[in-house]
Amino acid sequence: MYQHCSFPIYGTVREMTFHLSIYGRPLSQVWADSTQMLRGLSTKQVNPSDTSFQADPRFPPDKTPLWKTPLEQDGWIRAHDCIRAELDTMKTTFVRLGSKPLTDSDIRAIQAAFAVHYTHIIDHHENEDAKVMPFMSSRVKLPEKLTSDHKEMMEYLEKLVAMVNALEPRSWIKDVLGVFKTYVDLMLPHLCEEEKVALPLLRAYFTPKEFEKIISSILKESPPLALGSFWYWLEGKRGDKSAIMKFMAQEGIPWFVYYLVFKGQVADYEAAFVEPLKAVETGKPWVPKPKRKLCC
Repeated sequence: MYQHCSFPIYGTVREMTFHLSIYGRPLSQVWADSTQMLRGLSTKQVNPSDTSFQADPRFPPDKTPLWKTPLEQDGWIRAHDCIRAELDTMKTTFVRLGSKPLTDSDIRAIQAAFAVHYTHIIDHHENEDAKVMPFMSSRVKLPEKLTSDHKEMMEYLEKLVAMVNALEPRSWIKDVLGVFKTYVDLMLPHLCEEEKVALPLLRAYFTPKEFEKIISSILKESPPLALGSFWYWLEGKRGDKSAIMKFMAQEGIPWFVYYLVFKGQVADYEAAFVEPLKAVETGKPWVPKPKRKLCC
């Protein structure tokens, strides 16, 4: 960020104005442009070569060609895909329930699935707020809205979880649908904005090698069920081994990690999120599976 003074002359009156600027553009204009470009599901992909996003002249936006994986196959978008898949799955279950009075089994199953989703979203936002965005901010001027949106979404998710946990036998899931719809309507546009703005900028200002440490941190520290969601919904193939192996090869993860870690994470996620909602849809009693014993 640089400072410069301009002294525009209007007729015989000289006014001195002081401007904070980024590469010749007033900072207020950069902020306004950043806010205006975030248009939810209608957000257009940012031009990453626009230097108004550049925070440090030592790091130009010239790294995009180093990323060989297509943008749509990036792990960030894959992580968003599994959130969208969870929302779609819950919505489908709720719509099919309609005005059907809930049983004890229905309630326990829905509460179990929501607990998994809650853990997943908490982890996802923490990864972005504490890892990805601070990492990017060293070189990129990001719109503040990309992180400030998380607070409002979490308020609705907290309210939603409280309502789900308060469900009683013979109540209706339709009582929860209004809050659920608001939550979804906040989440989906936000995911799109990150994909259209933050991700292209990440690839422009950082090399894949530089970003590896963030990916490694996420894989090491994220809850197993959050990672299980990622692997389960990868390419929409519901835990398909070939899809997982393909992504592992893309990210340079050794093949044997699938058998040691990822396969079990998929199984645990399916048991904790997918099967409870499937039981609700089919009207069958849901019986939680015993926790898997870890071999190591």
